[in-house]
Amino acid sequence: MEPPIIVSGDNGLRWSNPPAFGPVTEALKAIGDADCRRSGFDHATGYHPNTRDVNGDPFPGGGYSCVGNSES
Repeated sequence: MEPPIIVSGDNGLRWSNPPAFGPVTEALKAIGDADCRRSGFDHATGYHPNTRDVNGDPFPGGGYSCVGNSES
């Protein structure tokens, strides 16, 4: 399955293949939640080790699928 890639959509940036995310392990939960909060979300709900940015370059350490608004 193709790894998630950040793409530009009608509502801003989004992941191209959300079903490719797996669960966030206990070992990565704190890192993922902090990463999501830096992006304005509440917490991480998924992880993939081979995510790519809008240029197709890999994110070092993988990427997280995030939910919730950290401002609420």
